Amino acid sequence: MIMAVLVISLSLHSHNANAVESQGITAYDVVVQAKEKLGLYLYTKNKKWNQELARSICALREVLGEKPSRSEPDEVELIELSNKLNLGFAQKREYHENGLNVSVQCQTAYLIQDNAVVKIIPVSTGKNSTKSDIGVYKIKYKVKGWQESSLYPGSLMYKPIWYNGNEGVHGMEKDSYVHPYPASHGCIRVKKKDIEFLAKSLKIGDTVKVYGKW
Repeated sequence: MIMAVLVISLSLHSHNANAVESQGITAYDVVVQAKEKLGLYLYTKNKKWNQELARSICALREVLGEKPSRSEPDEVELIELSNKLNLGFAQKREYHENGLNVSVQCQTAYLIQDNAVVKIIPVSTGKNSTKSDIGVYKIKYKVKGWQESSLYPGSLMYKPIWYNGNEGVHGMEKDSYVHPYPASHGCIRVKKKDIEFLAKSLKIGDTVKVYGKW
């Protein structure tokens, strides 16, 4: 009897494994689904695993209540993430603040208002030699147009939102500078359309939290 149960169990496991494999779901598929369900930005035209997909999956894990990670998911996890997406929710984590939350690990920012995730935004934080400061800050002032950097003459920032001395959130001359890895001089780079949204959504005194480790 024990042997029969074991055989049935192994048979069911094999069947389930084949069912997962037959789905043929990829990380790219899940990120496209996340874009439709949550507005999670689709960063890449390349369907193969790369740093841009890693950024998306890391953010998706975080807002779906999983442990954030940039590692490539297997098909079982992708199906689980897809099923959660079908429920249509993104959740604030216990360590998130109302305001803008910037994950260095995921290279993603989450705008949270009234304890709900309003927008998920790709960012590029400070590179190793000029890391973005970790901490919780308040927005000091905002610039309505372009501003030249006082530290790096010739570098232009679009609608910077300043929160920590010489560190702020801003757009760039080219959206391609918002790399899926730390690349800035300490500021939080975002795409032009995202800084337009943030400029309207954030006000003086709102919170900016930078957390995590690359």
